[in-house]
Amino acid sequence: MRPLSISYSSQVTNLRQRGTATKLATALDISLDYLVGNGDLQVFDKGLLKRIEDLSSLPDDDRKGILFALDGLLRDAKARVAYQ
Repeated sequence: MRPLSISYSSQVTNLRQRGTATKLATALDISLDYLVGNGDLQVFDKGLLKRIEDLSSLPDDDRKGILFALDGLLRDAKARVAYQ
């Protein structure tokens, strides 16, 4: 699977002028700076984005439970990496 790279270009500048970039950033709940690559995470995995979309469509209780479990798994993975 190839990562999707978002970079600043004249196309993004044109989108920003038309307001499309603003709408996209709002829909993704990110800033325009982040959208054009001025954020910490500049590469998105399409599979991960699909999972996020699926997660966002679930009822609140299910989503909260999955995020709780994911937070624990991420915490454990970070600790394992830190102590290697």
